Amino acid sequence: MYLSRSELTVILRQQKKFLTKNVHNFALYRGHFNAQVLTLKYCILSTEFTESLMITSVIKEVMDHFPPKQKSIRGLIEYDVVLQSNPMEQVHESFYLWKANSNRNSVPNNETTIPFTHDSIFLFVRNAANINPSELDVFYTNSNVSVQCITNIVFTFIAV
Repeated sequence: MYLSRSELTVILRQQKKFLTKNVHNFALYRGHFNAQVLTLKYCILSTEFTESLMITSVIKEVMDHFPPKQKSIRGLIEYDVVLQSNPMEQVHESFYLWKANSNRNSVPNNETTIPFTHDSIFLFVRNAANINPSELDVFYTNSNVSVQCITNIVFTFIAV
């Protein structure tokens, strides 16, 4: 369902929680058997958000969640975004909230193997914060929309 600018503004003002964390164990997850999955969603619209705080938080959450004997983990970075309809083809602006964890547009090939070290996780997370919203337009080339802004950065870590 598309939203007007005023509806979008109301919804975005409600997104204040800095971190949302989910932990699951799956018998089968994206082609992985007996997977432990840690999902961390960081709201970049939160007044608490800073890149350094997010990086520190992710490292702590990952290192605390997975056992120290873990040699590597799989990582996936996705984004919750605001999509804007092509204004040239519509009379009124309209927007859509694309939620990374509910729209499942990613494939297992987007996962990265990360050595289970502080430095490797740091580099992986830092790369997530250094993205321009226009770089994500490539995922919507056939949809007649463009990415207006990123609202959340979603990290999924998988141990098998």
